[in-house]
Order: sequence, then C-alpha cells, then structure tokens
Amino acid sequence: MQTLELWWDALGGVLPLLFFFLLLGVLAVILLVSLPPVFRRRRERRQEEEEAYDLGLRTLPYEVNRDFLTPAERRFFLALQTYIDGRLALFAKVNLRDVFKVSRSAGQETLSYFNRINRKHVDFLLCDRKTFLPLCGVELDDSTHQRAERKERDKLVDRVYDNAGLPLWHAAIEKEYTYAYFEEALGFLFEDEEGEDGE
Repeated sequence: MQTLELWWDALGGVLPLLFFFLLLGVLAVILLVSLPPVFRRRRERRQEEEEAYDLGLRTLPYEVNRDFLTPAERRFFLALQTYIDGRLALFAKVNLRDVFKVSRSAGQETLSYFNRINRKHVDFLLCDRKTFLPLCGVELDDSTHQRAERKERDKLVDRVYDNAGLPLWHAAIEKEYTYAYFEEALGFLFEDEEGEDGE
C-alpha cells in the first residue's frame, strides 16, 4: 500500500510535465498541418507573378471576336436603333453586374448574390441618352431559350429585373421588324416625351 502511495506521489509530480509535453505535441501537429497551405499560397503567388512577367514578353493568344453579334442580333439591333431614332442610348451585350448592384440588405450574402449575376448579360439595354440611367432591358429570344438550363437562367434574370423595378422585354425574332412591333412593347418609354410635345 505504501509503495502504491509513493508511486502515486511520484506520478503527481510528473503529471503536469506530461500534460505540458502533450499540449506541445498537439500544437506541433496543428502547426505542421497549417504550414503547407501557407507555403503553397506563397508558391502560387510567386508563380502568378512570374506568369504575369512572362505575359509581357510574349504575344498573347487573343483576337477580335468577329461574331460579337449574331446575324439575328445585328438585324434586331439595327431595327431597334431605327425605332428609337436617337431618343435613347442603345447598348449590346451588357453584363448584369454593370446594370445592377447588390443592395446592403443582402448583408453577408452580398458576394453570393453578386456571383449569381456576374457572368450573365442582357442582349440589349436601353438607357436615358443624357444620364445613361438604365430604362429597359431587351432579351432576343432565339431557339436557345427553349433549353432547360436556359429557362432556369431566364427565370433568375426575370426576377432580378422585377425585384429591381426595371422592365425587361423578351422580344421574339421576326422576319421583319416594323415600327408598330417596337411601339407596342417600348412605347411606354416615350409617353412623357409625347406629353411634352402636346403642351
């Protein structure tokens, strides 16, 4: 019994030391696990810097996209341009992130909401010709809009426009575009102008 007590007393003196080394071992493991990503990030950053330097010394593989607008989009653009007759500013293929911004109410989800629109664009955007305030978006609905993934994309875009209070017109491709065709969909943009003319 006395031997057991002596052993326990000896263990009591060593126990804090054992606990210290155990804690030291845990910290060493945590350090070893966390260091590789740090070194990897540094290595990646160094590679990016080297690549950026290399890009300045060689010809980059870019060329002008000669199909910026499809034939159908070009035809529609020219007809719409004729209809607005300089009364509005007309832009093609505008990224939604340039048309809309995420409101502060999104809080911590701001980046998530931004990413949802970041790589999407509207076919055409009509803006006030003096302030360039967006007034109406135009989607030219060709056959690609019938695909399932495109329909999901269109639902999101429609909701973005609706929630922001900006009109979005889904225009069908026609063989011929008349003044009446555009007037029916976009005439509301010029109602104030007509009222001023009548005074």
